[in-house]
Amino acid sequence: MATAIAKRNVVIADYSEEGLRNPLTLEIAKKVYPVLSKDIKKDGDIYPAQVEIVTQKGVYRQRVDIPYGHPQRPMSLEAIAEKFRDCTSYSAKKLPQKNIEEVIQRVNGLEKESCVGDIVRLLS
Repeated sequence: MATAIAKRNVVIADYSEEGLRNPLTLEIAKKVYPVLSKDIKKDGDIYPAQVEIVTQKGVYRQRVDIPYGHPQRPMSLEAIAEKFRDCTSYSAKKLPQKNIEEVIQRVNGLEKESCVGDIVRLLS
């Protein structure tokens, strides 16, 4: 939660040794207190959440009933592509950037593909 507040986005690097020692994140983490709310119930495979941030200027609340990335609230294709690029940067075998971009392009038009094996080969 502290990383999301500090950086507005969470990527794999945030879980690295260096990322876990980020001074701003650690400072914010000292102020994060998780509270289980009995009035927020799981609905099937949906886990709602609420965040409350208390500052000197006031209290800010945000409730999310359907998380971003759930089929009922899908991620944009660009957001998926950005996550994919981030993940591939940590693969055991570095992939050529042209392969990564071609995979993104081809998956974006997956319904036109006659053989997904060609896409898989770009990843190996």
